[in-house]
Amino acid sequence: MKVHDLTIYDEALGWIKDGRKTLDVRVGYRKIKTVAVGDELVLSSLGRWAKVRVTAIRRYSSFAQMARHEDTKRIAPEMTSEQVVLELQRLMGKNERLGVYVFEIELIGARGQ
Repeated sequence: MKVHDLTIYDEALGWIKDGRKTLDVRVGYRKIKTVAVGDELVLSSLGRWAKVRVTAIRRYSSFAQMARHEDTKRIAPEMTSEQVVLELQRLMGKNERLGVYVFEIELIGARGQ
């Protein structure tokens, strides 16, 4: 088991901490490709963090393909599926060609409100 430090947007961190965000989407950078089931992620934003365990990993070729197979409310609970895809494209679209990784996560610890 490895521990990986990753940054996350503050709003998304809040969703993880309140239990509504149980899927985290990343693009296939070298560091992301090293994450395995059972690893822990320390997701941090503005001095706050949440530690989660990766319980499953799924890979897709695009955000649109991912949205057809995943419950996007588990990614961004306050957005529609279409909004989730648009937001992911805005944030990471130029790197979508690296592959889209969905980490199914469970919260195991947190700090900060």
